[in-house]
Amino acid sequence: MHRGLTGVYVPGIAGGHPCQAFVPAPLPPDPPLAFNDKLQARINEAMLALGRLDAISTLLPDARLFLYSYVRKEAVMSSQIEGTQSSLSDLMLFEMEAQPGVPMDDVREVSCYVNALDLGVRRLREGLPLSRRLLCEVHEALMTSGRGVQRSPGQFRRNQVWIGGHRADEAQFVPPPGALDDCFGALERFLNDNDSTTTPVIQAALAHVQFETIHPFMDGNGRLGRLLIPLVMVEAERLYRRRLSSKPTRRYPVQSRNARAKLFSLSNPTAAATCFTGLCDCSSSLIARSRRASFFRRCSDTPSSLNWRCSVRTGILS
Repeated sequence: MHRGLTGVYVPGIAGGHPCQAFVPAPLPPDPPLAFNDKLQARINEAMLALGRLDAISTLLPDARLFLYSYVRKEAVMSSQIEGTQSSLSDLMLFEMEAQPGVPMDDVREVSCYVNALDLGVRRLREGLPLSRRLLCEVHEALMTSGRGVQRSPGQFRRNQVWIGGHRADEAQFVPPPGALDDCFGALERFLNDNDSTTTPVIQAALAHVQFETIHPFMDGNGRLGRLLIPLVMVEAERLYRRRLSSKPTRRYPVQSRNARAKLFSLSNPTAAATCFTGLCDCSSSLIARSRRASFFRRCSDTPSSLNWRCSVRTGILS
C-alpha cells in the first residue's frame, strides 16, 4: 500500500539559509500499518526470539550478572556508530580503574552510555513513565563526558538543526523547528497509551524512528534513540507485570550519520525492518550465550581439567 507522506514540510531558516523542515505526523500511523509477508516474518522472528529469551532467562542463577556484560557490549557497539574507538575490553579495564588502550574520552563516552541505560531502567522501575522528563534525565547522564558535553545535556534544542551537508539547503534531512512541544507531546502520548493494541516490538520500532525524526537534542540523538528501544521493552514488561499482579486469577498471553538520514521517514519500511532484525539478532545472541553459560555451570562439579575443556568448547572464554 502506498502511504504517501508521513508528515509535512514547513519552510524555515537554519544557519542563514532557507530550508524545508520535516514535521512528522503523530503516531500511531493513520491509516494503520500494513505489513507485507517479508516484514511480518521479521516481526514473528523477533517475537519468537524475545519469548525464547524470556523463557531461558529463568534457567540462569542470576540473570543480572549475565546481562552485565551484554549491556556493556551494546554500549560499545552503539557508541562505535558515532565514531568512538573503545572496545569491550577497554571498557572493562576502565571500570577496573586500569589503563585502556584507546583515548580515555572514548571509554568515558561508552561508560556514560551504560550509566544512562541503568538510570533509565531504574527510573522506570521506580514508577516514572516513559516521558520527556525521563528522557532528559537519561540524556544528561549520557552526555556527562565526551563529545557533546557542552551542547546542552538534558535540554531540548531551541534552534533549527540539519543532518548531512555543510549548509541547511544542502542537508539530507532537516528535523522539525525548535518548538518541539507538539511533536514530542504526541510521541509521549503514543508511548503511554495503555489502551493501544500496538505490540511492544512494533511500538519500540515506531518510537525509535519518530524520536530520530524529531531529533530533539543538539547532540546524542542517535545513542538516545537506540537506548529508547530497550526502555520501551522494559516499560512494556513493567505494565504487563502490574496488570498480572492486579488480576491474579487471570492469565495473560506473552506478548554512519548520512546513512541514518535515510531511515527517518516512516514511509521507508527499512526503518522498522532494521529494528525488528536488531531485536531478533540481540535476543538470539543472548540465548546462545545463556545456553553456554548454563552448560558451563553444569561442568562446575567436574575436575578442573574437564571444567576448562568445557569452558573452551562452549565459548565462555572466547
